[in-house]
Amino acid sequence: ANGTAGTWAYHDHNYESHNGSENKGLFGALIVNPKNSPKFDKEYVLYLGDDAFWGMEIDGNTKKQSKHGVNPSLDAAKNSEVRFHLIAMGTDLHQFVLPGYRWIDPGTNRHISRADIGPLEKHVFSVKAKESSQYFDADLSNRLLGMKGNFQVH
Repeated sequence: ANGTAGTWAYHDHNYESHNGSENKGLFGALIVNPKNSPKFDKEYVLYLGDDAFWGMEIDGNTKKQSKHGVNPSLDAAKNSEVRFHLIAMGTDLHQFVLPGYRWIDPGTNRHISRADIGPLEKHVFSVKAKESSQYFDADLSNRLLGMKGNFQVH
């Protein structure tokens, strides 16, 4: 149906403080692509928790999903088209950075190199894999907790 395309998170709720989503229970994502959407070689779903990234990967050809766990290393073939789905869980504010890359801020024509994401927000973008980098959360407290992972292009 019209209006249903996008990345949609599901999650447990925290009924004690009603603050943010529960990142210790059941959570995941539903990705609904429009009928004529571009094809991606790989898609990465990264959940931004209060102290770590949790990730999974979707192969664009086979649609096979692979769980990668905490602060995952993501790999891509050089010049492949990849899409990131960032979903903030918990209660922290995040500043996602992927050095060496710029992408179109969804809904605008602006090119950005950092995405500010608050609790229960999402940010979806695509890039052409051109060089290896290390993604991280530039928010100081999250960076000190080690929220980072490798993006390996080969």
